[in-house]
Amino acid sequence: MKRTIRRLICKTSILAVALTTQLTWSEIAGAADELTIYTGTPKKNGESFISISGRWVMSDGLETGFTGLAFVNGPDQPKPDTGKTVAKKVAKSVARGMAYMRGSIRGITATVIKDSDKPGYVIKNKKGISLSSLVIRDFSNDKFTVETGADSFSATGIQVAFDLAESDVVAQAVVNYSGSGKTFRATGGGIDIAIGNKKPVTIKTANRTTEQIEQDLARGVGGKFSSSSLFPVKTEKRDRKNIRPFDGGEVHLRSSSAKSFTIDVKDPSIGLITKYKFREAAQDSGWW
Repeated sequence: MKRTIRRLICKTSILAVALTTQLTWSEIAGAADELTIYTGTPKKNGESFISISGRWVMSDGLETGFTGLAFVNGPDQPKPDTGKTVAKKVAKSVARGMAYMRGSIRGITATVIKDSDKPGYVIKNKKGISLSSLVIRDFSNDKFTVETGADSFSATGIQVAFDLAESDVVAQAVVNYSGSGKTFRATGGGIDIAIGNKKPVTIKTANRTTEQIEQDLARGVGGKFSSSSLFPVKTEKRDRKNIRPFDGGEVHLRSSSAKSFTIDVKDPSIGLITKYKFREAAQDSGWW
């Protein structure tokens, strides 16, 4: 009789743990990991690019991801892009980046906002899938705004990082890269950044290294300069060709009560990589 009771208690405990785990996962995967990116008009001459990488975790524990690449035209091109066409190109690049996957494991959607006055696109996880991380590499020098679907970034545990990179070096394929051979100094033009409803802060860039600019940026937004990446970014082998290794410095906003931020990179010699870490953080490696 005692043995039967013990077995019953054991089975009940296991069932309770399983149900709790299932409910916890349902709460995570059922929530909307949502970011809206309001796109601006590219200011950098020539052809530049916007690259986006995302990773997610399935309910069975499978982790995977993608990288999409969109080329955009500057104001000196025959058909210059606008905020509206940039949004369409980036959203299409997301779909193309996941085209080789089975439909059931394509973890996110990128939906274009149908509003000509405020163009952009919305990134959101699919039902039953938990978004781990998102990286957006923007070298078009546009003014853009990122807004969370929650009351604030911290409300859903989204952590943010800003990483500056030299435009010309990023454009080179990794397989041919052997270092710039000299210390990079930005051309000049500055960066304007506003966190939430706060007054925009202007960061000077002329004749400065990316690390010096990032340190000023950290002070300006109340963040922290870090020599470590916000999260160790993973990419699929097929996506690594033009994704460069982490350069050793970035700005962290691990907890922000703001719902949005707006950035205007006016210096054509640098681009901006923004990173977003969600509840389920990706593990491994060190790529951006």
